[in-house]
Amino acid sequence: MKKKLSPEMFPMKIPKIGRLPFLQIGVFGSDVSHVSQKALKVAYQVGGEIAKAGAVLVTGG
Repeated sequence: MKKKLSPEMFPMKIPKIGRLPFLQIGVFGSDVSHVSQKALKVAYQVGGEIAKAGAVLVTGG
């Protein structure tokens, strides 16, 4: 059974925008020419789960 991301899973204080709390998750990696197709698929799935949780996704590489 998959666990959904929720603010309760993280011990730090969640910042707020207005009255609503939000979770920021940073995902940083390498250029796509340096990773396998399996790693790309997993990264895409992780991004989808972060989006489903309503978190703010910050990316870079």
